Amino acid sequence: MYGRWNSRLNQVELKSYPGDRTVASLVKFGKRLSADVVSTVSTEADWQRFLSVDGSMLFMGFQVHIFDQSVFQHEDNAPPSDLVAKFHREASQFHKHHVFVSSNEPAILSKFARPAPFIARVDANQDEPFYYDGDLPFPSWVEKNRYPSYAAFEASNVKHIGWFRILVIGCYMPEKHPGFESTMQSLASYTTSPLSRAHQDHFAFGWLNSERYEHYLTKFFVYPEQAPTLFVWNMQDQVFYNYEGRPTDDVDAIAAFLTNVLAGKEPAIAQGNYFIKIYRYMVRESPWSLLWLVPMGLVGFFLVWGCAAMWFHDTAAEKRALDQSLHPAGRRTSPSKKAE
Repeated sequence: MYGRWNSRLNQVELKSYPGDRTVASLVKFGKRLSADVVSTVSTEADWQRFLSVDGSMLFMGFQVHIFDQSVFQHEDNAPPSDLVAKFHREASQFHKHHVFVSSNEPAILSKFARPAPFIARVDANQDEPFYYDGDLPFPSWVEKNRYPSYAAFEASNVKHIGWFRILVIGCYMPEKHPGFESTMQSLASYTTSPLSRAHQDHFAFGWLNSERYEHYLTKFFVYPEQAPTLFVWNMQDQVFYNYEGRPTDDVDAIAAFLTNVLAGKEPAIAQGNYFIKIYRYMVRESPWSLLWLVPMGLVGFFLVWGCAAMWFHDTAAEKRALDQSLHPAGRRTSPSKKAE
């Protein structure tokens, strides 16, 4: 649980902590809540401090007296004050997931190629900011960009991100597999990825600790000895795609795999396909998994034996009934006829 002061109710409001119970997750969550809903960036130290929380932040740049509304024609020539209100409204909804900042300092605004006002996502994995151009309604744009381009998946974000994008999840240990991490980050980058931008927009890239989530990953047929590896999870269709036995150091091979996933050329595994899960378990855990066949075999034997017994019993009973109907036991010869 965590508490925040509710000035309207004049009391502390308690809520359940939505993230993982790890030190890194708790620290990130605390840093987000300790700041304002929209924090102000005044210096380079502020910039680095906010960017270090998630490696990404949503930034609104503005000038106090000079505004160029040409960037925001999709907002029906909305005044800058309305844009500020919209930015704060979205930030109040998603500030537990991401860092929202704003600035009107010339030194900070000089980091961007566009004149103020503008809204952009600044990401440590991207060479250039990703600007809001009005291709989507502003709430939808924030919804899709409130996480880093390469995120650390955990309980607090994986379902939210998977709701609108196909998840590409790397399974590895960062300290043991830095090369694979670089490969995954290059796939997520807008400038270095071999994927086209149209294909890239279908995916959300991130990673899971293959040791911490060992048991969780087995339901996607990802096992510790396979690390580093990846799998693709389409939560909306409730299917996933396994990358087992393929090169993990070849970014072009992974890009081809993802392209085939979008084209429907890769075999999808349904999350509810328990037959294949049982089969994979029996193969992976053999020969000890064959011990399950002993009680199952005994149960099957007694079922077959019981059905056969009932069958033969019913057949014999039916035969007896037929004989009695053809030769009734009560039909006897009368005494007079017997004397004759």
